[in-house]
Amino acid sequence: MNNLTLTSINRRGILDNYRQTNKDTLFYMRPDTTDIFLMDFKLGRFVKEQIQGLRIPFKASTQLTSDGNIYVVGGYKLERGEPQALRECVQINENLEAT
Repeated sequence: MNNLTLTSINRRGILDNYRQTNKDTLFYMRPDTTDIFLMDFKLGRFVKEQIQGLRIPFKASTQLTSDGNIYVVGGYKLERGEPQALRECVQINENLEAT
């Protein structure tokens, strides 16, 4: 995680640290992990963070809304080596917590 204090994370949200005026937030989620890579425009590279409470499904769709939430829809996970389709939508808030 970056150098922010816990107080500033709770007040602003982790995603706020990566937002830039007139630029979209760019991110990539690695399937079957809790890893999310967010573009840090100041550094000019992606920075790895962790999503709390969710392993990213394979082939899921995502949507970032203007209020800072990311929604993960569908996809599949492996159970005993067999793919199982997921029929749910999970919200990830600005502190990268799945609800």
